[in-house]
Amino acid sequence: MKIILTDDRGVWLDGKERKAGHEASVSEDVGAALVKAGLAKKVETPLLDRNKKSRSSKAKDI
Repeated sequence: MKIILTDDRGVWLDGKERKAGHEASVSEDVGAALVKAGLAKKVETPLLDRNKKSRSSKAKDI
């Protein structure tokens, strides 16, 4: 789970004290606990736009 810290109350991640705005990947249970405590919010990953063409489909015909 990807989270962003929203509070400066001394949250320790990766062996260091982190400030508000720090983005981190944590396990599901740690992330859920931080979100429930109000110390972080979950980062939603955007879905891929299936209507966009890939670069390989834009190749010029020879």
